[in-house]
Amino acid sequence: MAEGGSARPRRREARDPGSLGAHPLMLPGLVGLAGSLILLVASFVVGHAPAESELSRTPVIGALRVSPFATGVASLGVVVGGLMLTSGWLLLGALLPRLGLSGLRATLRLAVVWTVPLLFSAPLFSRDIYSYIAQGRVLGAGLSPYEHGPGVLPDWRSTGVDPLWAHNPAPYGPLFLAIERVIGAISDAVGVEVAVLAARGVAVVGVVLMVVCGLRIARRRRIDPVRTAWFLAASPLVVFNFVVAAHNDALMMGLLVAGLLAAIDSRPVLGVLLVTCAVAVKPIALLALPIVAIVHAEMRARRVDDRAPEGVAVDGSAGGVVGLRPPTRDPR
Repeated sequence: MAEGGSARPRRREARDPGSLGAHPLMLPGLVGLAGSLILLVASFVVGHAPAESELSRTPVIGALRVSPFATGVASLGVVVGGLMLTSGWLLLGALLPRLGLSGLRATLRLAVVWTVPLLFSAPLFSRDIYSYIAQGRVLGAGLSPYEHGPGVLPDWRSTGVDPLWAHNPAPYGPLFLAIERVIGAISDAVGVEVAVLAARGVAVVGVVLMVVCGLRIARRRRIDPVRTAWFLAASPLVVFNFVVAAHNDALMMGLLVAGLLAAIDSRPVLGVLLVTCAVAVKPIALLALPIVAIVHAEMRARRVDDRAPEGVAVDGSAGGVVGLRPPTRDPR
C-alpha cells in the first residue's frame, strides 16, 4: 500500500515542467489564452473590416458593428484582452528561472497557443494590411504603386484603406510589392478575408524565421535561449504588431535576423543577400548592412586569434595583428 501510494507523487514529480499541463504554467497559459480569445471576439465588432467584407455584411455582426453599446463593450474587451495577454507573458517571464531549460519548449508552446486564435481575428491596431492588398491590386491593374496610391482604384473607399494613405505611393521594396501583387490577386479572386489570412501567413513566416534564427544566435553568443524565446516568440509586442496587425516589419525582421546569423556563421555572402532581401521589403533595413559587416569582421578576427601561434598577439576587435611578443617562459 505504501509503495502504491508513493507512485502517484513520483509520477507527478516526473512530469515535464515545461508541458502546458504542468501546474506552474497553468496560470500564465490560461490568462494569456483568455486574453487572446477576448481579443478575437472583440475584433469582430471593432476590428478593421472593409464594407465589402463578409464580416461587415453578416447580419448579426453588421448590427453589432454599428451599435454604440456593442462597440463600447468590444473596445473595452480589446483593452482587457490586451492586458490579460500581457499579464500572462509577464507571469511566464517570472516563472522562467524555475523552469530551467525546459522553459524553452514551454515558452514556444505558449506562444503558439496565444497566437493561433489571433490569426483569425479582424485586423486591430492598424489598417496597413488593407493598404498592402490595395497596392497589390494597383500593381495587378498594370499601374506602378510608386506613382499611384490606392486612391487610383475606383472602389478604394470600400477596401478598408486608411484615407490618410489613399493617395500616397508605396514606400516598400520590390520584393514586398511582388508579395502584395499575389495578395491583391487573392483578394480579387477569393475575397478580402482570404487575402488578410494570406498577408498574416507572410507575417508569420517572418516571425518564425526571426525566432528560429534568433535562438541560434543566442546559443552561439551564449545568451539565455529561454529568455530569448520569451522576448521574440511570446512578446505581446510581436503578437500585436506582427500577427494581429500583420505589419511587413515581421518579414523584414526575419530576414535581418537570418542575415545576422549568416554573418556570425562566417557566411558573409549569404548574410548580405538576406539583408538585401530585407531591404527589398522595407528600405530602412539598409541600416543593418554595416552591422552584418562588423559582425563578420569580429567573427573572422576571433578565428584568426584562435589560430594564431604562440607569440602573436591579435586584436580581436580590429581583426588585425597588432604586435609580436616573445613566448612566455618560466624564468627558472
